[in-house]
Amino acid sequence: MSTNSQPAKTTFDQVKDGFRRAFPKSRRGTVSPFERIPRIRTIAHWMDGAFRIPGTQRRIGLDSLVGLVPGIGDLATTAVSAFIIREAWLLGIPKRKLLKMSGNVAIDAIVGAVPLVGDLFDFAFKSNSKNVAIVEDHFGINSDTIEGHVVRPDEQTT
Repeated sequence: MSTNSQPAKTTFDQVKDGFRRAFPKSRRGTVSPFERIPRIRTIAHWMDGAFRIPGTQRRIGLDSLVGLVPGIGDLATTAVSAFIIREAWLLGIPKRKLLKMSGNVAIDAIVGAVPLVGDLFDFAFKSNSKNVAIVEDHFGINSDTIEGHVVRPDEQTT
């Protein structure tokens, strides 16, 4: 018996097999899951926490900043959030989880439309990060298992 307290690493074959089972072939398209998941993770980072507020540990993203522009700002950030949901759909995420993701975006959009209160809400409610977490959780991806990124064939762990 091993006394190694390190969490088991997810191998490329395990991730690949999970993707094959989860993705309906008609929705895979030409972009691989190894490109989609890092892409939505990057979008969520920029939308929810790209900038650290000086003197604090709090982070804000473009969602909070662009949302300051009345009307068009919230519409633009909702469109970006909808793109993340579209990518999740293309990855084959079940309808139940897509509805939860849509609910996160709807809450963000509705409350975000209220002047000032919505901007403070955007600061605290990170809908894009929550949605990426739903996608990653669906595939069993987290920083403990694959060090925060999707394992490519050339990055296999032994």
